[in-house]
Amino acid sequence: MDVNVLVAYVTIATVVASAFSYAVLRPLNQSIKDLQEIIKDIKCDLKEDEERRHNLEVRVEGIDSSVRSAHHRLDDHINKEG
Repeated sequence: MDVNVLVAYVTIATVVASAFSYAVLRPLNQSIKDLQEIIKDIKCDLKEDEERRHNLEVRVEGIDSSVRSAHHRLDDHINKEG
């Protein structure tokens, strides 16, 4: 094989690889980076939602306890009067 032909093939392959990299790989890499940022944001949102849910559970438990106590006092009051 002639050296000039080999150089031509290598040059063509380099141009094709560069075009492929610019047209395909570069946008894909940017999309992957964007998706990574979105996933990080979603993880943060989920953590905040989990904390809010836990705080609501604690509040509901307190309300439930208060309601049970009130019912108990009402039952005692009704039984004493009845």
